[in-house]
Amino acid sequence: MSSFRPLLLGALLALGACGFSPMYAHQDREAASAHADLADIKIRFIENRLGQMLRNELLDRLTPRGEPVSARYTLVVRMSESTQSLGILKDETSTRSNLIVNAGVQLVDTTTGRLVFSTPATAQVSYNVLDAHFGTTAAKADAEARAAVELSHAIVTQLAAYFSRARAGGRSAN
Repeated sequence: MSSFRPLLLGALLALGACGFSPMYAHQDREAASAHADLADIKIRFIENRLGQMLRNELLDRLTPRGEPVSARYTLVVRMSESTQSLGILKDETSTRSNLIVNAGVQLVDTTTGRLVFSTPATAQVSYNVLDAHFGTTAAKADAEARAAVELSHAIVTQLAAYFSRARAGGRSAN
């Protein structure tokens, strides 16, 4: 166990030497500003139940203290979903399906109305198709919830990377 500590210390020093810095760390004003930029986003409503779940996940991640009254940015998300059958039996019934959710994400500067960032995001989750209709419905609902979580992670990561790049490039993300 004691031989593990020098190895861990060496790994941490190597990470520091290569310029690694955590994206969400509040070690300096730029990182705090990027985090503040994320909290200054108003999320527009997203259609259908899956959209509502995604919006709630984004609210939890971007604005945990509540939506800003006068936000600097507006996040617009448009989604589409499809189902792909995977396990096909001889009688042509499916036993497993993939739920594929695609989202087009746009970040708009509310003061200028200008589009400042746009990116696609995709989540693909699978679920079992059962003989019982209720079981399949419950499995699909669970898959939708997992897809919303996965999409929210992807969107927040891409937004954080955008704000970090904008700050590191010397120009304001505003």
